[in-house]
Parts: sequence; structure tokens; C-alpha cells
Amino acid sequence: MRHIIIFHDSLIARWFLPKSYSAIMLFGMVFTRYSKLDDVCINHEWWHTRQYKDIFSVCLMLTILATTIAGACDFYPLWWAAGGVLLSAVAYYIWYGVEYLVHYLKLKNHSKAYHAISFEKQAYALENDFLSEYKHFSWINYE
Repeated sequence: MRHIIIFHDSLIARWFLPKSYSAIMLFGMVFTRYSKLDDVCINHEWWHTRQYKDIFSVCLMLTILATTIAGACDFYPLWWAAGGVLLSAVAYYIWYGVEYLVHYLKLKNHSKAYHAISFEKQAYALENDFLSEYKHFSWINYE
């Protein structure tokens, strides 16, 4: 079984999750309105946590690099680091949203646009696969 943090009976899920969805991954954690999730749903969300960690890690490394270079040049405003960390945390959602918007404008249908997002394509394609190891940035192949 894959290990992820799951908040069952979550108020966040009750407030923000559409009724037709079982769970949502936010910042590497899974929130659900239910007291239990099936293994397929947990695996689906596990793939999303890996995708999120890919993008978060790269953005955080770029932030560290940029602030190190800026510090070496005696130009190191603290907001650079804070902004970089914040961007690292939300970059996955920006990518997800842009991809959704592009597909929605092309397909003119919410369900088709949602299922065309590369993150969702990978998660749905592999949600029944409990043995595969995660290959970093493999979601790019689902474009």
C-alpha cells in the first residue's frame, strides 16, 4: 500500500470538493469527506502527490539557487526567498489550471478538459497499478 497523508471526514473536502469527487490532493495531502477511501482512489491521489512533489522540488531548488546568486551579489531581498517558496507551493496548481484552461478552450467541455490534463491522464491510467515505481516527471509523457 502506498503511504500518503489522508484527512478523512474533512471540512475542507466538504466545503470545496464537488459532490461528484471523492478526494482532493492539496499541498501533498489528501482530503476527503468520507470516513474511508478505496485503494484505487488512494492510489490515484498518491500519483498526484508524486506529481506535486516533482514540481515543488524543482521550484524550491530554483528558489535556493536564485537567492544564493542574489546573496553573492549583495542583492538579497527577503521577499525573493518568501516569494519563491510560495511559488514552489502553488506551481503545481498554476500548471494544472493553465492546462485545464487550454483544454477547456479547445474542447468546450469541463469533463473532457479535466480528463485531458496530463496529471489526471497519468493518475487515471495508473490508479489500478499498485506495483509501478514513480518515475520523476513521467506525467509529461501523458500530454
